[in-house]
Amino acid sequence: YRDTWFYIKDGDIYSKKTFLLLLDLFNLQAGSSTVQGPLLTLPTRSR
Repeated sequence: YRDTWFYIKDGDIYSKKTFLLLLDLFNLQAGSSTVQGPLLTLPTRSR
């Protein structure tokens, strides 16, 4: 940001967890654009 590097200290678990959550949310949004429909499972009856 503005030609400056930032880091999270090793002991700052709260910030690390928050950053990983934001990273996961970004990856979910930026994932593949292939849309798959829901999987339909039909029960079968065996006699």
